[in-house]
Amino acid sequence: MEPILSISEIFNSYLKDDEYMVIPSYQRGYEWDADDIRILLDDIAKFATAGLDNDKFYCLQHITLIKKNDKDGHTFYNIVDGQQRITTLAIILSFYGKGQMFENKLRYEVRTETGKFLKDYIFTRKYWSENYSEKPRHKDEYYIMQAADIVREWKPETPKQKDFSLEDFMDALLAKVKIIVNDVSGNEETVFANINGVKAELDGADLLRAVQITRSAEEKYETSDSDTHKENKVYEYRVKMGMELDAINLWCNIQEVRKYLELFLPDNAFEKSGFFVKDHPIDYLYRMMYEIHSDKTAKFEFRFFEYGLDKNNKNNDDNWEMYEELKNIYSSLYDWYGDKEIYHYSAFLFSQYKSKVNFKNIYEEWEKKGTSKKKFAGYLKSLIVQNLLSPFRDENEGSGNSQDNPADEKAVKVLLTEISDIQHNWYGDPVSSSILILSDVILCTRKNSLSRLPIDRFRRNSEDIEHIGCRTPNEEDSADTIKWRAYIEEIEKSGIDIEKDTIKRWKASLESSSDTQKQIDKIVSELNAYGLNSIGNLVLLDLSVNRCYDYRNASFHKKKTIILSHYFGNVEKIKGKSEEKVKPIRPYTLKAFTSEEDNKWTLEDIRKTAEALSSTIKNFIA
Repeated sequence: MEPILSISEIFNSYLKDDEYMVIPSYQRGYEWDADDIRILLDDIAKFATAGLDNDKFYCLQHITLIKKNDKDGHTFYNIVDGQQRITTLAIILSFYGKGQMFENKLRYEVRTETGKFLKDYIFTRKYWSENYSEKPRHKDEYYIMQAADIVREWKPETPKQKDFSLEDFMDALLAKVKIIVNDVSGNEETVFANINGVKAELDGADLLRAVQITRSAEEKYETSDSDTHKENKVYEYRVKMGMELDAINLWCNIQEVRKYLELFLPDNAFEKSGFFVKDHPIDYLYRMMYEIHSDKTAKFEFRFFEYGLDKNNKNNDDNWEMYEELKNIYSSLYDWYGDKEIYHYSAFLFSQYKSKVNFKNIYEEWEKKGTSKKKFAGYLKSLIVQNLLSPFRDENEGSGNSQDNPADEKAVKVLLTEISDIQHNWYGDPVSSSILILSDVILCTRKNSLSRLPIDRFRRNSEDIEHIGCRTPNEEDSADTIKWRAYIEEIEKSGIDIEKDTIKRWKASLESSSDTQKQIDKIVSELNAYGLNSIGNLVLLDLSVNRCYDYRNASFHKKKTIILSHYFGNVEKIKGKSEEKVKPIRPYTLKAFTSEEDNKWTLEDIRKTAEALSSTIKNFIA
């Protein structure tokens, strides 16, 4: 395990008398941001005022070193990663009179002027004591001088300013600010490229693991009856914590669990955070903790968790509280994922209405005393209903519970009427996919259902909204009279109850009219009267099925054969390629095709399907 050392330990004992560190030529210059320096100073001051009578420390992430030998045989370490942190600490400590620690111990390989400036003016304090007034000669000097000025002007801004002590601050700076020293071997340029090219640095979860295992057990057993007893208990619990964290991370790494946890978080939730969720899926839970407890004034990064989590207004158990909260969040999400209703309702809610729901509010509802799984599922269901009704609600009448809100009662009536009305055109309406997916959810949450909708099926991913029978030409062919003639001929063979005179008139209008688009628009309007664009005639179908097997131009009988063959995995019956991956058929799509025993799909079938769907949604809303 890599040592975790204070800056004093690194330069006074880790480096032997004739050893030193080098910032090699391939490193970029020093350029720490002014705000970052102020934040670091404030953090250390805050840490110092919390008291130093324990083994807590402030972890400033890590440095990566590669051991080498110079021409005289002396050992030195190239700083492959971490030179910005080391240089910043050297500037701060030099201001407070500790610069001698770095003389001959911190060198620049190529930018000798930078090294000379640090040695002659920063480590000796001459920059401050002699009021250095020269203009910076290069970029390094500009940023070093900026950092030096910030350190000089800085005043502690801590919650307990009256308790601030420079002595405590210096003790913290020298002994309690610690760095994970990562001493590696291998090709130096490759190591550097890996770290800086693909961000192969310690993850926030690694740092939190070290902090939690070090501090949390100490806080848990602070009142043990003897030092020996406490030491044994702490050791035992640290082992247990390591096992618990591994188990949590393992669960979070299950592919479907990953997708589920991701639903609740903002897009780009881990960007520039120092948490690399791809390698450490437990990071999903840390981000959730941030969503629940942050007022968003602090960024999501390791610093947010540095002092633990204070929920009980005590300052001696914050790391233990944070660890307990991590386990609470894990336990909660584990329960959600395992409960049939909660899983389906929460996944649907965040897949369909993510911009309108808030994870923090939903988690707090779950945490309320007396909130059972059944009540929580009911709460999620009510949120789904509110969002589902939104497009059908009068904007001037507000929203609320449909049981006691007249606005929602009207919205329910409009929604159910449009579902059951076969003349209503649902094709192309974005709400149609939400209703069809919700139909899957309802089927999967029925008492005796064994089905579980995969996470990627809570959205319309790579799917067409398809007609069960007699669809119109594709959008790209909507003005193609040849395709329309072929389509009308298919209608004649389909069994849909359209009068022969109407069919004849459509054909004639396509042959003779000079305004073809006008005639096509008129035909589409008339088709709606026959229910062809009713939601009772629509399903969601994966592109791999819909476009690879000529579904769109097939008869109802052939479509049914395709659906059933895919459901039972017999793709070779259709295309002769048994190795092709079978995409799952949605529960509602399967139900729509298997509920009709005949191999015909008529206007009456469309009407019955629309009315059944309206009844299903009504029962869900009730």
